[in-house]
Amino acid sequence: MSSKMKAICITAAKQIEIIDQNIPTPGPTDVLIRVATSMLCTWEQRVFLQIMPLPLPFVGGHEFAGEIVAIGSSLREEDFPIGSRCAAALTHNCGVCENCRRADGTRCKYTHDLEYVEGRSGLAEYVLADAKNTYLFPNDISYERIMFTEPLACVITGQDKFNIELGDNVVIQGAGIIGIMHAQVAMLKGAVVTIIERDEQRRQNALNMGICDHALNSEASDLWESVDKITRGKRFEIVINTVAIPSVIAQSIKLCSENGTYLMFGKVFPDEPIAIDINKIQSSNMKLAGTMASENRAFLRAAKILAAGKIKPETALLSELHPITNAQQAFENSLLPTTFRVGFKFFE
Repeated sequence: MSSKMKAICITAAKQIEIIDQNIPTPGPTDVLIRVATSMLCTWEQRVFLQIMPLPLPFVGGHEFAGEIVAIGSSLREEDFPIGSRCAAALTHNCGVCENCRRADGTRCKYTHDLEYVEGRSGLAEYVLADAKNTYLFPNDISYERIMFTEPLACVITGQDKFNIELGDNVVIQGAGIIGIMHAQVAMLKGAVVTIIERDEQRRQNALNMGICDHALNSEASDLWESVDKITRGKRFEIVINTVAIPSVIAQSIKLCSENGTYLMFGKVFPDEPIAIDINKIQSSNMKLAGTMASENRAFLRAAKILAAGKIKPETALLSELHPITNAQQAFENSLLPTTFRVGFKFFE
């Protein structure tokens, strides 16, 4: 095996280059993964546009799948067999800060202070992952499906903020990849799911996929009449907003029922204050929740769901798969409103 690997690097705003890096060497508890497929999420898009101005050059990539090619000296091969297909969470949890000890590793005191570390990003031919954050799959599960483990784990982590009961009315604002996966998970839990989305093609796509019971136009004049008909005037027990637009957030809070829960998934860039009716929140016993990244327990459940074929996101949510030599075009295409996930194939 060569000592060098190719990586997809953001070198300037809207500028991608393929660079050479050293193939990383596993530490005692590391797993070295040969990356098969990797996808671009909103995070990489924001760095590419420099809306999120992280230091450059920068190699991203946390939605990926691959095969184990080496393991650290403290690991047993029977636990991490060479050649096994896998996904991994690349976030670092210290395990000793107060948030980690409260079982909220997504808010680890040190995770978000870490700078880019070469060899620990999935937009490269090889990546190092901590063994405790590496999840194995049967070898008959496609890499295209496995790389959806991380975003699905983020969805499950968000839904762990509340309890969906059988028959609950759940509304998801936005029918992009995250909104669709929220709908799929809610349907698995027995919810009556409504999607609100202004784009007609995305609404129809959600209905065709069978992942919702109702699909409403957010800009329709009869929106609120339709909402009250579906919920019999009670509004929704669970509101999940995946659209990071202030006007949409203000609208979606009004969708919440008494004793309901509102979940905000995603960040608003640039940050902008949002006017909300605090008296409605107080008087209706509404709960507001945010969510960030994924917990290990959610990652495990995401891997199980995908391995069992309960959700098959690659059939509808993977819009394009490019060779890494086409990286510049792939990043540009990922910004188009007509695409869902755009990814890369590193090897067959």
